[in-house]
This record gives sequence, C-alpha cells and structure tokens, in this order.
Amino acid sequence: PVAGAAYARIEFAEALRSDRDAIELTVETSATADAHVFFGRMDVSSGPTQGLGIVANGLEFGLGIDQNTRSVIRWGAQGIEMATHTGAVLGPAGWTSFWIRVSDSGAIAVGLGS
Repeated sequence: PVAGAAYARIEFAEALRSDRDAIELTVETSATADAHVFFGRMDVSSGPTQGLGIVANGLEFGLGIDQNTRSVIRWGAQGIEMATHTGAVLGPAGWTSFWIRVSDSGAIAVGLGS
C-alpha cells in the first residue's frame, strides 16, 4: 500500500461464467502514474508466516509505472514480468480508459480506450 492510494476489491461473478470464452474488463482511472489492476485471488498467507504476507495467484496489470514511462503484465502481484510496453499511457490530467481481455486459451490483451 502507498500513502494516498485508492484500492477497491470487486467480485465479477457474472464475468466468470463458464459459458464465456474470455473475460473483458474496461477500467477508467484518474491516476497519472501507477495504475494497477490485479486479476486473480489474493489471500493472507498461511503456515509459519501467517498474517505476514500476501499470496497472490493471478495477473497484475501495471499501467504507467515508473513515472508513467512503462507498463507491464506480471504473474502475481509485483511478480515476474511476462510482457512490457515502453512509453507513457496515462494522461497528465482527467480520466484514462483502458481494457483488459483474458481468454480461456491463455491469450492476454490490454489496450487504451473502451
């Protein structure tokens, strides 16, 4: 967590229906840097480190990280980078819209706009 940051947890029961071949999400943010979306499950770790860490199984989409100079798709929160894009993607003011699509075949796509 970062001071002044906003976090939300949203359950997408309708989007996760088994008759769909992909999950698509449209997101809007007023962030000028460091907009993150996590697709997956996050739990407090168990065992000897119980309560000391977070287990995150899923995909993290970091847009405009490093002062809005690059964006990444990672396996797990702050995990292994699977793909990167160099360049600014978030606007200096106002709202930026982007979409995320994850198909059941494993294909992942992210784009600006709605």
